[in-house]
Amino acid sequence: AMGSLANTYHFQWRLEEAIDLKKQILEERTKYMGERHPETLGAMGSLATSYSDQGLLDLAETLQREVMVGREAQWGNQNPEYLSAKGSLSYTYYLQGLHHKARLDDAEKYQLEVRDVRMKLWGEQHVETLGAMRHLAKTYYAQGRLGEAADLQEKVIFGMEKLLGEYHPGTLSVREELSTTY
Repeated sequence: AMGSLANTYHFQWRLEEAIDLKKQILEERTKYMGERHPETLGAMGSLATSYSDQGLLDLAETLQREVMVGREAQWGNQNPEYLSAKGSLSYTYYLQGLHHKARLDDAEKYQLEVRDVRMKLWGEQHVETLGAMRHLAKTYYAQGRLGEAADLQEKVIFGMEKLLGEYHPGTLSVREELSTTY
């Protein structure tokens, strides 16, 4: 129930309240379940998301790195939970890279790894693979690699139209990103 309330606060952009509650949840899960329990790592990832959305990127990065390492130790580097954790960390690197360009290289490296594993596991037309491709395209755009960004965005639009339809909000959002790239 506390987690649901914390997420409600987060979705309402009441981030300080969400963070306070998520810290409490993380403390309790660590105390009763241990630092590397899947539920504890989930609480850690949730808190990292709130930190990221509040602009506290260094705090988010620290927690996301712990989640990624914990998920890899539990399930290996081909598991969807691990890939999600690595993707979250890569997005934080991307956000940091908007102010410190060197972080964009870190974001690109992780995004390529996530995309490649997802492509191997599920193929190019899977929603998770398309999401990884979309994040990589944003990084290419921020690096000034507009041709590569546009190529990826076109593939993402094609895949999203097939999966979700041409008027789905996600498809329209990528189409808008592509028009900006052009």
